[in-house]
Amino acid sequence: MAPGTQDHWIDRLRSAPDRRALVTLVERLEGAGLVCALGGSGLLAACGLADQVRDWDLTTDAPIERVKATVAGEQFQYKGPDDLHADRKLMFADGEVELILQFAFQAPCGVVRIPTWVSDRRDGIPLGSPEAWAVAYHL
Repeated sequence: MAPGTQDHWIDRLRSAPDRRALVTLVERLEGAGLVCALGGSGLLAACGLADQVRDWDLTTDAPIERVKATVAGEQFQYKGPDDLHADRKLMFADGEVELILQFAFQAPCGVVRIPTWVSDRRDGIPLGSPEAWAVAYHL
């Protein structure tokens, strides 16, 4: 490694979207006092359980109005609830970063909410709860 450079876990992945959009969104959300956390394949990779990331999945429990005000000026696509997901998503950087708002699934017993809990930080990225994501994958 060249002097003055840092080795990040993201740089060691076999494939992953550029981390700049992820880092920028995390900084913007946290700068506004909003809690967010990385989940999905990014969380698996940060835990050393995967070496490929298709997209960066962030979650937040913040209300959509507050999130939209925080990301004002950024281009994103919106996706609302469907037959499986009871949450909303804002997709940035051509879908490379998905911000899942109030992560939840439709289940036979009703809506199952998966809270955003920060379990750790790696290279400045807040990591979601592996236990919460295990429930999400099970659903």
